[in-house]
Amino acid sequence: MKRFFEILSPVAGVLMWPAIASQQAVAATTQTPHPTPPACRDVMGKPIPCGKLADLTAGPEIVVGGSVGGGALPSGAVGHHVNWNTSVVLTDKDAFLVSHGRCAFNLSYELRNIGGGNAGPPETPAFSDLIRAGTPPGAVSTQSALMQMAGTNRTINTQAYLPGGGPHVLSLTINDGHAAPESNFLNNYFAIKYTLDSAKCMGR
Repeated sequence: MKRFFEILSPVAGVLMWPAIASQQAVAATTQTPHPTPPACRDVMGKPIPCGKLADLTAGPEIVVGGSVGGGALPSGAVGHHVNWNTSVVLTDKDAFLVSHGRCAFNLSYELRNIGGGNAGPPETPAFSDLIRAGTPPGAVSTQSALMQMAGTNRTINTQAYLPGGGPHVLSLTINDGHAAPESNFLNNYFAIKYTLDSAKCMGR
């Protein structure tokens, strides 16, 4: 018969003091396993380390209006630098073109690949970025056949007719449809709210 102060340890045949055994029991019940990292796959569906995949995202803002890149128009109006998840009020003076009751605007954003792999041929299919606007939002500009090397960024300049009135949502989806494999798809969507306050821009 074992003495009162002896207790079997988790290792068979080893006797331990009760206090030590109690500490180990607590540790065994509170220890949690490391979470399993998400599976990353290449274009053929083969599992690969996530660090070898692209991670496409956008910079902190979108530039709306003005000349290309947000510079001054002949009227003197310059682009609005609008942080994502904020709002802006636009007028026809911010547009580079007013035609038949519709206003077209220059738009600029930064495309980034913060991952360890290239996005686009030959490593992956080319991808597209999609800008939507309105209520409900509809496609107003598509940047297609894109590619972005690992660790690089660049400015994308485009143009779009924006629905008048509002407030409306203007959104950007990077790698729309997930054509290029990525280690993280949660940082692909961005949006602002805008109001186009001009009777000259109320056409559809």
